[in-house]
Amino acid sequence: MPKEVEGPDVTITEEGRGATLKLPLFGVDVQATGFLAVGGGGGAAKTGITNKIALLRLQPTGNLEEVALLDTALDAVKSVAFHPDQDLIAAAAGKSVQIVSVKKKGMSLVRSFVADFSSDEESAEVKCARFTPDGKRIVTAGGDGLIRVWDLEDSRLLATLGGPRPSVPAGAAAAAAPATADRGQQLHRRPNKAAAAGTDADADAAGPQQQRHPGNEQSG
Repeated sequence: MPKEVEGPDVTITEEGRGATLKLPLFGVDVQATGFLAVGGGGGAAKTGITNKIALLRLQPTGNLEEVALLDTALDAVKSVAFHPDQDLIAAAAGKSVQIVSVKKKGMSLVRSFVADFSSDEESAEVKCARFTPDGKRIVTAGGDGLIRVWDLEDSRLLATLGGPRPSVPAGAAAAAAPATADRGQQLHRRPNKAAAAGTDADADAAGPQQQRHPGNEQSG
């Protein structure tokens, strides 16, 4: 069994082949330069479990080295994502997105902004935050069922996608879709019972007259 070098929140084996954080983990991302970010925590519950982002360095040999820890206060971190070009991390924590600056020897909070506006406090939570490939925007997915797009520079909300579909009355739905497709993929309209009944009645009334033949009529 390899010996472990234990710190306040991170345990790394003496051989550097593994690391254990003393909190539940929910998000992880790896930067091309070898940095590895993980996030998690116990949330606002009074369990004594902290909420943190941990920055580790993944060596070419495969060894792990602890670089820094950042406390996120009462909010557990549900996702972490590195910026494609800048030394930044977007972390989903509680109802907010935290923009974190990554340095060689530490991390610091640049700013945070609220990204979930659900009125239900139990489901009001940003589940995931990611940078767009061009690095100019952040996309979030919230517990309110909405996807939001934000400007990275000023945290402006640019677009909102998704959400519950509006309910449509049965009568309105039927009127909006009066046609169905049969097995032959031919589109035909549903018969109107009232109109069909009227057509049958007209046919019955006109039937005897249509059965007369010019040869059978007697001239006066």
